Amino acid sequence: MSLLDDYRRVAKERPCPICGKGDWCLVKRGHPPTSAICSRIESPTRWADAGWIHRLANDISVPRRTRRFRIVGMVADSRFEEMAQAYMAAAQPVPLERFARSLGLTVESLRRLRTGWTGRSWSFPMQDKSGAVCGIRLRSPWGKKFSERGGHEGLFVPQVLTGVDPLVIAEGPTDTAALLDLGFDSIGRPSCSGGVRLLADFVRRGDWKRHVVFADADGPGLDGALALARVLAPISRDLRVIVPPAKDARAWKNAGASRENVLALIEAAPPIRVAVRRVIR
Repeated sequence: MSLLDDYRRVAKERPCPICGKGDWCLVKRGHPPTSAICSRIESPTRWADAGWIHRLANDISVPRRTRRFRIVGMVADSRFEEMAQAYMAAAQPVPLERFARSLGLTVESLRRLRTGWTGRSWSFPMQDKSGAVCGIRLRSPWGKKFSERGGHEGLFVPQVLTGVDPLVIAEGPTDTAALLDLGFDSIGRPSCSGGVRLLADFVRRGDWKRHVVFADADGPGLDGALALARVLAPISRDLRVIVPPAKDARAWKNAGASRENVLALIEAAPPIRVAVRRVIR
């Protein structure tokens, strides 16, 4: 069963009867509706990643008590923000221009991702849920990839995003930069399977209505993209997965792909619909 078959999304004029919000949650079709799937307030029954199912009284305007939860997460380590700033300041214009040219990227896109220089490697900061730098990805001049010790995986988020659809989710910082060069709002996940919870939170909080998962053209890349799509589909109004006719986004751009080529591939991709499996805990 698809979520869109029996449930409709809430709206500002028709808020969720459980949490009172006008987005992300679902209410069963019918008059009156008999159940709702709330993405914020828990119940004993969870429906996949869409949220928790709540049975409704005939009058859904009956006030309901909201339970509050305190979520304990990682405490941001300010060292990584300080390192990211120091590395960015150390990235001199001429070496950065050479690095950008070697990758087929622009200095502007690398600057938007706060690219820096450690003295031995190029650096790309990763952000946690709050936007704090939680780790730093490193790339040696000969292409070896590793990370600063003591950090955590996060997302590669540009300093400026327009909020204009679509938001394209790439794998890694250089693919993200390639899509920025093509004029897209783009963020990067740390690997083909990483950053799923962070991405779900980013999608929930963003203003984009259309989301695109840009998969690398290999087995792990496609598997990771489809796994992410299963999580994002219940919280995105329009979600697509695309695979380029090249190794990855940067390789396709360097082969001559334009923004129009990427948009055509997005339009040709079918929207992702995910079957919901009822899980009782």
